[in-house]
Amino acid sequence: MRDDLPFIRWINTPDRFEAGRLAALVLVLALAACGGGDSGTAGSAAGDASGSAAATSGDLQPVRGPIDEALASRGEKLFKDLGCMACHRLDERLVGPPLEGVTSRRDYPWFHHMVTNPDSMIRNDSIGKALLAEYLTPMSNQGVTREEARALFEYFRQVDGSGSAASSDGATGRASDSGDSDGS
Repeated sequence: MRDDLPFIRWINTPDRFEAGRLAALVLVLALAACGGGDSGTAGSAAGDASGSAAATSGDLQPVRGPIDEALASRGEKLFKDLGCMACHRLDERLVGPPLEGVTSRRDYPWFHHMVTNPDSMIRNDSIGKALLAEYLTPMSNQGVTREEARALFEYFRQVDGSGSAASSDGATGRASDSGDSDGS
């Protein structure tokens, strides 16, 4: 490149060069904070299956019964502490889908696999693929454990006032080839 071009002289000014380096550092840190890597704690062989098998395999069962208030409280804290609010709101679309009503749209096995192994779900699950196509941003892998996924789901059951629909009978919101992409 030539140093006599106006843009090169402008960018090579020391204060602009430092500002550019700072902006690059902020961008790298922001991307690192979003996750996106495989932490090794998320997912299982069942999470690598495709279609409805990903959400119904293994020993995960639909959640039934009254809401466990202590578990829901832990889930609410996790929702904030894990940084879920960077992409999700309960009642409006942000980077990701709104989460209010998620327990009526998705059953617990599907939800569990989506939050513990989102990389596999967006590659192999029809609903995960549809969500990626709609929102154009993959859910980052936050290394959510099995226990944390259960607490998060219980929080959403509480928000939804859920004790029926997908959270109790598993009849709706299952990961299938339905093409449903109204949020995760």
